[in-house]
Amino acid sequence: DNAVFLFCERTKGGKRTLALAMSEDGVSFHISKGGVTFKTKNKKAESLSSCSNFRITKVKDIYVCLYTKKVRGIPTLYSATSPDLFHWTALGVFKKDHETGMIVPDYHVHGMPVMYMGGNAVSVAYSRTDAIWETADVPVIRPEKRTSRGGTNTYEVGSVWKSDDGVELVY
Repeated sequence: DNAVFLFCERTKGGKRTLALAMSEDGVSFHISKGGVTFKTKNKKAESLSSCSNFRITKVKDIYVCLYTKKVRGIPTLYSATSPDLFHWTALGVFKKDHETGMIVPDYHVHGMPVMYMGGNAVSVAYSRTDAIWETADVPVIRPEKRTSRGGTNTYEVGSVWKSDDGVELVY
């Protein structure tokens, strides 16, 4: 299956929604008629108005989405799962101290899946249970210096994949 999928943001009647665009060749896309839904475990619709940075990985036979949601102005990493890319179950806060993240598809260390997360540094985490992720003590990439305004740089994990040479990370 060589299909390419993209989330598309739409604003309809002042409400922000997501749609799924699909392509067989990676060039010509068509947007699905039905929207993408995120619902909590209680079947309540998750508001996507303050969400961004959606990163999706297929893990076994389920899709895992890590995304940024601003809560009281603070970017926080949230997670959701889906069997089909259209219907998502929002699982809530994933990691409070990170803003973006993505699980490396088809890659394991000592039998554990691996995830890279961004924020004030790029960190790596491993999971023994798929539900609980342990962040390594030392970041993979940390800021070298403060910005001219006195703050630190932040890192956004763009994409990550397994290659013949190891893991490739775009940040």
